[in-house]
Amino acid sequence: MIYEVFSVFDSKVGVYSQPMFALHRGDLLRTFTEAVNDSNTKVGKYPDDHTLFYIGTYDDETAMFSSLPTPTSLGLAVNYVHKPV
Repeated sequence: MIYEVFSVFDSKVGVYSQPMFALHRGDLLRTFTEAVNDSNTKVGKYPDDHTLFYIGTYDDETAMFSSLPTPTSLGLAVNYVHKPV
């Protein structure tokens, strides 16, 4: 199966997080949104400091990664914060 690979960049520290894998981008975006809206997570405490990136794919049948030449930003964490209704 081909998994999409994502990472969160912390601009204050200047590093990317350990990669996260998902079969569907929507599933990863749901998980990321939940983390952003949880004040007990680092990304939830500091959403202005974190950006989600799509970085490539992983094939679990061949153990091969295919990285993008440049990570693609999926937006700042602060853009995933739920607005009060």
